[in-house]
Amino acid sequence: MYSPVKLLASSATWLAYTMATEPTGLPQTDGAVNKPVWKRERFCQQYVDHSLGPRSERFCQYYYYTEHFVKKTGWGPSRILVGNSNMKRADPEDVEAEMMYCASALGAIPVLVETRFSGSSLPVKDNSTSANLKELYTYNQMIGDIEQLVRSVSFFSGDAVGEMKEYPKIALFGHDHTGRIAAWGAHAHLHVINAAVSSSTPVKSVIENKDYNDLVAAAFENEMLGGSKECLAAVTTAHEVVGKHIMSRRGMAKLEEVFGLRKNHLKDFEDWWMCQDHHWLTALATIKKARLSADGTRELTRREIIEKARDPTNNDPEKLHWFIKCSQFPTFETCDLGSNCPWFRFADSSTFFYSLCRDAFGITEEEVRKASTFVNRNYGGKGMNDAKGIISVNGEVDPWSSLTVAKSRPRSPVITIPGASHATWSLPKNKRQYSDFKEYYAEVYVALSDFMSY
Repeated sequence: MYSPVKLLASSATWLAYTMATEPTGLPQTDGAVNKPVWKRERFCQQYVDHSLGPRSERFCQYYYYTEHFVKKTGWGPSRILVGNSNMKRADPEDVEAEMMYCASALGAIPVLVETRFSGSSLPVKDNSTSANLKELYTYNQMIGDIEQLVRSVSFFSGDAVGEMKEYPKIALFGHDHTGRIAAWGAHAHLHVINAAVSSSTPVKSVIENKDYNDLVAAAFENEMLGGSKECLAAVTTAHEVVGKHIMSRRGMAKLEEVFGLRKNHLKDFEDWWMCQDHHWLTALATIKKARLSADGTRELTRREIIEKARDPTNNDPEKLHWFIKCSQFPTFETCDLGSNCPWFRFADSSTFFYSLCRDAFGITEEEVRKASTFVNRNYGGKGMNDAKGIISVNGEVDPWSSLTVAKSRPRSPVITIPGASHATWSLPKNKRQYSDFKEYYAEVYVALSDFMSY
């Protein structure tokens, strides 16, 4: 679910960083601007189930890499930077800008791995049932993929990484979901991975996360983002009006007419929660059709999400997103009475999330709570089990910030980007935005260099 704060912050980024300058004394890099040539490869000895080790069946996992930044040919790479696709087919266009900056500055090979159950990297084909996902689509399995793959891949030298005389320095990159793979993976495999750069990454599971929408509300009245108290009041009032309409059949029909929704689209009351994103805000502001993405496709209703989740042949990002939310990292952006949430407030909005987990994947409320306890105990929450070599990059106005690593620890620095929202620096939309964030890429590079030197 995406918040209006992301749109507000991305549009305000240019103003927030007009004073940014070129990093003095640091490499000038074209990493995320000039497009290198990528090679697509596959690793067909990947374990289906890492808990079985060599006894596991195997599948082909796809990845991209480029030698564009390597300055010396004919030798094994001395540094490798690894990112993961975010619940979809791997596309080099989606590689984090900070990773490409560091690859250029370090003369490293960037690698983009297609996460399991995404694209063509399927541990089981046409059998993505809830039972299989519970066993095979876990953070432990995804982290195991990275460790296994980086040991085995070979580049232009022809030697597999694990067979090189001088083992390369390896760093993992990611944001949000893939940021957890990076941070937790680096800590789990210290003997293989030297560091991780984890951007806008919630690492503490809080099931009823009221802070998220409270921070969204704060962004609406943040003057640096173009907000004001009047702006927040207008948004909140508008959603209260819509919320009252949705309580009656007549009101629903009126909303469907005003927002251009198909007849009976809001018949399921719980579909209202699916509307709590920036598309409704856009509709309220412009009186245009709601729930349309940039390419004109309609967002899914609750019922449609459940149908897709139950389809074993389906692996689309929406299904994987909700499975992670229900089973692997339970954190629900609640909007309850008594909070500052700017949307329509419920007496107990968490019941929506629990019901979706139950109806889509057969995951009970008790299982959700156990999963939350497990992930916090296993990975250490915001304390990260005192992990070393983890560089956390946060946006100052990211609504997920209450769940991220906020304080630097010895050998694990935190970089906070003023005025930025959720990972807006990781995927800049153009050269201007890239330039605006460049001084922060340089900060990441300086911090990472400490872990990647020989």
